[in-house]
Amino acid sequence: MQNLVRNIGRKVGRKFGLIKPPPPKPKPTPKAEPKPKPKPKFSGILDFWLLPVSLTCPICRQDAPVAASRYPTAKTDRFSKAIVLWCTRCGSGHVPEGDRLLGDYYRLDYATTNRGDRNIAPDVYFAEAADNPKLTKYFTRAEAHISLLREHGAIFNRVLDFGSGPGYFLKAAEPKEAFAVEPDEASQKYLDHLGATRVDIDDLGEAQFDVIEASHSIEHLTGDTLGPTIDRLVRALKPGGLMLVEVPQGGLSRLQIAVRHDPHTLFFTPQGIREALSRPDLDLLHTETRALVDAQLHPAPIYTPDPKDEFASSRRGGVVVILRKT
Repeated sequence: MQNLVRNIGRKVGRKFGLIKPPPPKPKPTPKAEPKPKPKPKFSGILDFWLLPVSLTCPICRQDAPVAASRYPTAKTDRFSKAIVLWCTRCGSGHVPEGDRLLGDYYRLDYATTNRGDRNIAPDVYFAEAADNPKLTKYFTRAEAHISLLREHGAIFNRVLDFGSGPGYFLKAAEPKEAFAVEPDEASQKYLDHLGATRVDIDDLGEAQFDVIEASHSIEHLTGDTLGPTIDRLVRALKPGGLMLVEVPQGGLSRLQIAVRHDPHTLFFTPQGIREALSRPDLDLLHTETRALVDAQLHPAPIYTPDPKDEFASSRRGGVVVILRKT
């Protein structure tokens, strides 16, 4: 009976404001989903596993012991599980089965996953390049290449840009006839704007071009396609014609290079790119490394170049080779 009276008293008191009701129980807040942990930044130092085998390096084309490492700095799932095999003779590396890994990447995905500038109208793209820091570096590099080629007697009549992208080199060189090998479909409108003819590497004839430029494109080839591609480019070069190749410094076999490396499937040392381009009908005219800062040495390198070879020993990026066809 006392409990009944007590409960009635509480209800009446609450109705007339004599007794404050207990505060409502707080609703449990839903647990927030844990944020994915950011991937740790690549230090530039690879760990190597020396393999008990020797293989023919697709870059220097010599048999040598090899080491394996994980792929450096992969921001996409496509590359994150890849491995790299490193030649202990030339220090260069390649991704085995690179063609299977890449698939249609360059034709369909490269512009959206690696570049963010392919949605700009062509007239605006080229007109505003000087004021756009992301684009200026490409035109600055192209102008440096043109200056080097002119120093070695280049004639800019028929020019092929291998891996042209939107056509930075062709825009700066202003050749009489411009041609481009470029798999990226998003670059087509820029090449059309420049009046450049887009061609397929397999359709190149013999002795067609006075100058062939390959700037930061050879490293996107694979171990299987590197040799045949260089052979086709050399055949397409006129006697006396010049070919300039620039690749990034890929010597992680002896250096610390803490930058993004994907989607590269070849990693060239200066020695490696010089030997990859060596052909009986090509004369080596010029080599240099254009970057301004030396990379730090790897604490446990698996490759050491000849210290008397200044080019091979360079620790800088922007690795340039110029050759003339005999």
